Amino acid sequence: MKNKVQKAILALLFMTSSHAAMADNGLQYSYAQFLYNSAELGIADGSGFSFGGSFQLDTQFYVRGDFQNLNMDEGIDNIRTIELGAGYIHPLGSMDLIAEVNYVDAEIEYDNRNTRDYDETGFLFTGGLRTYLAPELEVNASMNHLNLDGHDNYIQLGANYRLTHVLAVDSGYRLGSDIEVFTIGARYIF
Repeated sequence: MKNKVQKAILALLFMTSSHAAMADNGLQYSYAQFLYNSAELGIADGSGFSFGGSFQLDTQFYVRGDFQNLNMDEGIDNIRTIELGAGYIHPLGSMDLIAEVNYVDAEIEYDNRNTRDYDETGFLFTGGLRTYLAPELEVNASMNHLNLDGHDNYIQLGANYRLTHVLAVDSGYRLGSDIEVFTIGARYIF
């Protein structure tokens, strides 16, 4: 009996890995993007920009990076973050399940020089789904856990509308306990 269970598990793993290698649902993981961000952080509001990208290494792995700079009000001058990470892709038919681990470096500069600036590093863990609703419209959703001088969870929703084969309009919404961010910008797919 134990031998049959082991064979069944091996067969299931083989079928899953074969399915992952063969699946081609058109989702792209090699791109560069530039975004405008509007943020509300509970005690301060602001706006700024971010740029970043992703590069697909093979059918299941990619690396990514992002730089964000926000100019804030209410005593906070700037918030800057850098994210560097890697992701795993698991195709599920017409959608992809993704998992990411990112290193995060965050810095907050205050207007008041009597207040010490904040500079911390930590990790961001992401699990999400990506799929196409139409040939030119991709949507995505993720749950994120940020471990940076404490813990915070937030959801992120996004959409990409392809204008051409290589150019898309990118939009997103992030909601956490003390943060709400809207983004819009351009994505170049390569």
